[in-house]
Amino acid sequence: MGNRLGAGYYMPFDKSQSIIGSVSGEIGYLFDMPKPIPIIDSYQLGGQTFRGFATAGIGPRDAATGDSLGGKEYAVGTVQVSFPMGLPAEYQVRGHVFTDFGTLTDTDAQDINVQECACLRASIGFGLIWKSPFGPLAVDFAYPVLKTSFDKTQVINFNVGTSF
Repeated sequence: MGNRLGAGYYMPFDKSQSIIGSVSGEIGYLFDMPKPIPIIDSYQLGGQTFRGFATAGIGPRDAATGDSLGGKEYAVGTVQVSFPMGLPAEYQVRGHVFTDFGTLTDTDAQDINVQECACLRASIGFGLIWKSPFGPLAVDFAYPVLKTSFDKTQVINFNVGTSF
């Protein structure tokens, strides 16, 4: 059984509300069960959930294969500022700068050589988001500034969202 808790705060920096700052965070914990938690049910961080790192790029790994083992505990946060790009408003294109930070730890994987560290990871970056007729399309460029030797990084991340 797992629990997640997240929150975010958004604040305009100017009267026109075109420059917006945001702070968000999330924590998660999987409670021990009678049997070890399978890797597929463990938390994974990276890609869309932590820019600058590949999907499942953060956290415990099998030292022999480099495969992600997932974890039972995580914390992740983001500080971001978004702003207009100077294009006509009807194009609906905005830019943003950000930092993502957090950790993932505590695997139930057994009988293997596990690389694990509850170390803080962090990345910085910038990106663009376009509110297209098909939904929001985003591209982010991020660089990890804190990482472990066994984390998997990824500089470019694409995201396709939905509008409600």
